[in-house]
Amino acid sequence: MVVAVLFAAILSVNASEVNEVVPKPENVELGSGVFNLTDASVTYKDKSLKDMALYLASSVNVSVNEKKGNIAISLTDKIGKGGYILDITPSGVSIKGNGRDGIAAGISTLRQLAASDRIRVQHITDSPRFQWRGFMLDVSRHFFSKEEVMSVIDSIAKYKFNKFHWHLTDDEGWRVEIKKYPLLTKNGAWRKPNHLDRLCDSLYHATKNDAMRVPEKYLKVCDDTLYGGYYTKEDIKEVVRYAAARGIDIIPEVDMPGHCLSAVSNYKGISCFETIGWGKTFTSPMCPGKDKTLEMCKDIYKEIFELFPYRYVHMGGDEVEMINWTKCPDCQRRIREHSLKDEHALQSWFTAEMERFFESNGRKMIGWDEMADSELSSSTTITWWRNWSKDALDKALRNGNDVIMCPMFPTYLSNPSGKNTPEAIDKFDPLSDEYSTASKENILGIQTCIWSERIPSYERLMQIMFPQARHIAAKAWEK
Repeated sequence: MVVAVLFAAILSVNASEVNEVVPKPENVELGSGVFNLTDASVTYKDKSLKDMALYLASSVNVSVNEKKGNIAISLTDKIGKGGYILDITPSGVSIKGNGRDGIAAGISTLRQLAASDRIRVQHITDSPRFQWRGFMLDVSRHFFSKEEVMSVIDSIAKYKFNKFHWHLTDDEGWRVEIKKYPLLTKNGAWRKPNHLDRLCDSLYHATKNDAMRVPEKYLKVCDDTLYGGYYTKEDIKEVVRYAAARGIDIIPEVDMPGHCLSAVSNYKGISCFETIGWGKTFTSPMCPGKDKTLEMCKDIYKEIFELFPYRYVHMGGDEVEMINWTKCPDCQRRIREHSLKDEHALQSWFTAEMERFFESNGRKMIGWDEMADSELSSSTTITWWRNWSKDALDKALRNGNDVIMCPMFPTYLSNPSGKNTPEAIDKFDPLSDEYSTASKENILGIQTCIWSERIPSYERLMQIMFPQARHIAAKAWEK
């Protein structure tokens, strides 16, 4: 009886250890004994895995020994796409992954199991529910340094996210260096403290939460006090390499033709009129009637393509206020020349022009679901965010578009509505007919989004991310 009780206690502890892994592994076989991380080292045979070996070693605080080590990583096709096999024995650890994505997932599990130097012997086979497990961060409204962004990437890698959607440009700031258009960052990356900064300040006074303060490190004093920052091309390349070692693709978003006041205010001839600013609901958009606009957009995206080696690039396309287009001679000429129905059709024409340019450069376009409000190529991937616009989701799915599910409720972790609690996320089913009765075969996966209007600091970002991000991760991975 004593032996049975002790054995049951051991199993209970082991089960507890496994249950603490987020997302929960699909299949776990527990063994007896432990593997001791003390004096362990990581080894690999495939040279393409060197960066992942270094990442694994740093994450569990061991060394790398290319020729001889007792923690081995390797590629295999004996498990489903993006899956992994993790073997922990008293003498060593093996992670076999289907692709780099699978190896990264195996490392994620080992990172969590390695909370102490003694890891329980076990055999895990695991694969994801969705191939797209995304995390979006807006760095335009409030800026986060290169080091802070890399810290976020390392945090989400621990929970098997594999896409980092980087919202780099918006009305409030242009955050990526574009050599051909230096004013985008020289001027567009900086602003006078605005209503968002004042909002955060008022929230600080209401809550006494120091994380609501705007960090002084993002202020510079010249003729005036300005807030901002941007990433150089070398910064971007460093972040891309860092994310790649963790199995994460970076999806850059450069928003067009709306949400780009930081661009149209610094270069003449790409808006409809010289007077620009906030309109009835949104800011002055780019002018799709001018050839100069198309040329500048393509120039910008060409430099973006050079920085980000992945298939997908996000064009935005949301919340475009078209009032100026109705009055603009250039836009109206474009509408007549192409026999377009209206200004919505003009945006569709602009989107199609950009999509052809993307495809000619080996890239695939992603856009917010407003793109589905009018004519849309089936090649465009849609990020569906408007819970109140199920027609857009239904249309995209029936049109054959790939879709990433990121409804504001419950996946927008920064939304203050109280509808993004862990309990709400746990109830979320992206494949439910509640959202669309169309076929779900084109749903790539899910994504959580963090917009930074009310997030002025890295400390506040961490408060917003957890624990909800772990619940999103479980929803994206667990079958």
